[in-house]
Amino acid sequence: MGEINLAKAIQRSEGMEQYDGHAKNLLTYKELMAVILQAVVHEFFGMTIEEIKESIDVDTEISTGKVPGESEEEVFPWGGIVRYDIKFTVHIQKYGNLKLYVNLEAQKNYYPGYDLVTRGICYGTTLLSGQLEKEVNQGDYDNLKKVYSIWICLNAPEKDANTITEYRIEPKTIYGKPSKYGRYDLMSVLMIRLPNHEPEGKTQDPVEKMLAALYTIFKAEKTPEEKCKDLKNRYGIGISTEFENEVRTMCNFSEAILERGIEQGIEQGRTAEKEQAIVNMLDLGLSKERIAEKYPIELIEKVMQEIRKG
Repeated sequence: MGEINLAKAIQRSEGMEQYDGHAKNLLTYKELMAVILQAVVHEFFGMTIEEIKESIDVDTEISTGKVPGESEEEVFPWGGIVRYDIKFTVHIQKYGNLKLYVNLEAQKNYYPGYDLVTRGICYGTTLLSGQLEKEVNQGDYDNLKKVYSIWICLNAPEKDANTITEYRIEPKTIYGKPSKYGRYDLMSVLMIRLPNHEPEGKTQDPVEKMLAALYTIFKAEKTPEEKCKDLKNRYGIGISTEFENEVRTMCNFSEAILERGIEQGIEQGRTAEKEQAIVNMLDLGLSKERIAEKYPIELIEKVMQEIRKG
């Protein structure tokens, strides 16, 4: 019996990993990258999507519109490792070929047992310090490039949903009045918490457009065809055939994991199995109301409370 349960747990884990992989793949498409950068990166405010796409350094696969490459990692001499979901650079001609480092993270678990902001700051500082000996010579601090670490929180609770917070370095004079503050604007960490309900109507406001597009891709309970139609018609986002296929594959994994969780919970009837199935559904962005169609609301709320405690 133990071996059977272990096999099922591994199956669930593999399914979630494949779902995660396709979700992260979607964020590597230049069109979607540009929508995110236009909304939250100060240096891109007021620029068009096409201008932003041209600023992204990594060559695009011509047929897909996707930025190729795997996730990257920083390995430290003392053994520490930071693994990025997506890491890339941009050059902005408007500001004299200004170079920025950008990190995108898709975060399912809003309560992972530690403060997400602290992790985001760790990633940001690692992007900054990792430039030494690679981007600039040791001690050549004047040539360090500004970094952005952008976290897309897929399953924020209602009290935090549909919000964006930026954490950045700003000077605060304790005494006196210095003649200048130096070059301090080198790091920005952004927490993008997706809405839990579908935005209404069309919008071209960059922030609203980004939130609505990401909600449509990752949280809307719609078919892949409906999702892509909304992205094109409601938000003016260009969709390639390959992007649509990626959305379809992600949705298929989502449905498979959902159905597997429901079947195992119903068949075995054990609380632990039901709780794991609820966790998986929450990870996929399903609402409490949707999950309550299959499981008791009391059990769902208990699981959600345990997740918050970490």
